Amino acid sequence: KNCLVMTASVTSARIKNISATRLTDKQIVELVVDSGRSEFLSEIYNRYSAKVFGTCLTYVKDRNLAEDLSHDIFIRIFTKINSFSGKSSLSTWIFSITRNYCIDYLRKKRNNKISFMEDFIDKIDFESEFKFELKEEKEPEVTMDELEKVFPMVKEDEVEIIMMKYYQGMSICDIKD
Repeated sequence: KNCLVMTASVTSARIKNISATRLTDKQIVELVVDSGRSEFLSEIYNRYSAKVFGTCLTYVKDRNLAEDLSHDIFIRIFTKINSFSGKSSLSTWIFSITRNYCIDYLRKKRNNKISFMEDFIDKIDFESEFKFELKEEKEPEVTMDELEKVFPMVKEDEVEIIMMKYYQGMSICDIKD
């Protein structure tokens, strides 16, 4: 860690006159984390905001919502930049945060709809409101003459299945077995 601090100090001294756009992602993170140079966060935003927005847009399909999510994601990135370990590239880390944030947002949105519908359904007595009856549907009666008209149009193994169903009266489950 001391070596990292020294590197950041040396790097910081060297780059006083260098534009942030020339720095690598790793150098920018070191400056922010080790030196407290938060002004370099804007460079991270400049490099990745369009890609984060695009990723959000693919998930939510709404430009305004994608912008809101992007801003929330960058707040999360900036507040958690100290937890960036460097095991992956900064872009991979940012996009995993972006992906997870969007998925969590969609899950919450879906769960809110489901819980709303569950609350709504509990309050309605559908039978008394709509007065419907469930009627047992009967299978249509098929005569042997009607079946024989169909046989030339189907394959031989399908004729066997039709015969089992309509001539022998077997259930679909029995035919399957």
